[in-house]
Amino acid sequence: MEKVNITLEDNLLSIYESKHKEGYILHPHRHEIHQILYAIDGHGEMMLDGQWYEFAQDHAVVITPNTLHAVQSERSLTVLVIAFKMDEEMPILPVHFFHTYYPLSQLIRTDKGTSTALRHIFRKMLFLHSKPEELNRWAARVQLCEVLIHLSKAREDIHNTKFPAMASRIKRYIEQHYYEIQSAADIAARHHMSVRYMDNLFKEHLQKTPVQYLTEVRVARAQTLLSESNHEIISICFEVGYESVSTFYRCFKQITGVTPQQYRKRIATQSIE
Repeated sequence: MEKVNITLEDNLLSIYESKHKEGYILHPHRHEIHQILYAIDGHGEMMLDGQWYEFAQDHAVVITPNTLHAVQSERSLTVLVIAFKMDEEMPILPVHFFHTYYPLSQLIRTDKGTSTALRHIFRKMLFLHSKPEELNRWAARVQLCEVLIHLSKAREDIHNTKFPAMASRIKRYIEQHYYEIQSAADIAARHHMSVRYMDNLFKEHLQKTPVQYLTEVRVARAQTLLSESNHEIISICFEVGYESVSTFYRCFKQITGVTPQQYRKRIATQSIE
């Protein structure tokens, strides 16, 4: 594995944009300073100490010294890179800040409010860092502290939420679009992530994959239509999103234990009684 040396300015800070074309791979490497990588646009994956994560727009990664990491872009990926050295001259933040909030490298998915605030700070940092005056360079380090505090708050919000916002959005999307979703890839593309990452995220909090939940939603809707309407079963099949009647039968029986015809007869019998 490669150790990469990054040269910092006199004020121990460097900030720049890095654009990666589709299919780009930055192979595993380490360096002896801190980095913040922020996905401005695009989609890819980030590896931290051997584990891969989705890395997409408004995701941030705080990389601590000597962490093995890598980046690959599934499509064009623009990343803002902030490289810095944490020392006694870092303004505002006490020395124990990193020990408390960033003992290890981590990926943080920001919400709309946090991402808006961060983008404003990044623009200001780029402007300040472009100026030769020493005070402007040090002002950029003050802004860096703001970035780290915003990311720390976002990290705590995620840890304090039992059901992450992204998993909730995927769940809601399935409930509202069950009739037109054709595959797991459709759901993943809609939320700008890989199928593997989406499955892991959703399963962690619902103990099932999005496709399994999609099947449950479709079957529940079919049960309603079977009990409350006179629609033909084949019509119900297509109405809830299935292209194949045999697939509809198989999924329906797997969840309910009976076929659609048997379910309708059971409901009819119960209503008579």
